[in-house]
Amino acid sequence: MIYSVKTDACAKKEGNGWKNCPLISSEEAIPNLKNGVNKNMNLRLEDDKECLVFGDIDHCPDEATANKIYELIRDEFKVDDNDISKSFCKKNNEYSYHWTIPSLKTDFKTLKNIFNQDKYKDFENMVDTSIYSNHLFRLPYQTAKEKPLIHNIINGKPEDILVQHIPEDTQLFNYEVKHEPKENKDEDYEKNNNKIIQLLDLNLLDKKAKGNWDDWAEVGMAMKSSNPNGIDNFIRFSNTHYLRNA
Repeated sequence: MIYSVKTDACAKKEGNGWKNCPLISSEEAIPNLKNGVNKNMNLRLEDDKECLVFGDIDHCPDEATANKIYELIRDEFKVDDNDISKSFCKKNNEYSYHWTIPSLKTDFKTLKNIFNQDKYKDFENMVDTSIYSNHLFRLPYQTAKEKPLIHNIINGKPEDILVQHIPEDTQLFNYEVKHEPKENKDEDYEKNNNKIIQLLDLNLLDKKAKGNWDDWAEVGMAMKSSNPNGIDNFIRFSNTHYLRNA
């Protein structure tokens, strides 16, 4: 859905629409976008629907940094720069981009997973993942009272920015969520347990067992946390001095 939002403060949800924000059809919106007509148009994003592959780059200090982000995007989605439609706005000394890959579709959850990968950590304050939610997404050449600067299209067509108006022949982007391998705690427990048993068998903890309370507690707590059955070694350790002198 496309709405005319003159000021964000007046955009109030009312039923399936927005109070004080007239609905604009895509048939009306596209010619206005092509001609650069400002009707305060915003696309209402819906997080339960498919979308084109798209994103928002904000607070970018310079074009060189933006190019590094786009290099990651091109590699991620296996596209060339000409395959990415972009709009651009310069706010004070910061660069802002809206971008889409109109040949690919996906969903918000997938995009959020992709841009939360470690390789984007250096740009986490610039690659805005909050956009992947129920959200107003300002279209090119449009302003609002709070946002007087427009986004100019620098590559692609105006309709490419209508990210939830998806042509039937758009290809689905397949992405497999990569999980970091989890530590095998059972193996760690077994190694720790074997080390402790070896120390006990070689009488290397006798001094600690016969020492003061702090020594006893320090070793005891380490044993208890070494594995789920560490309490057995703790009891054996605690009885060392008593058994030797019984």
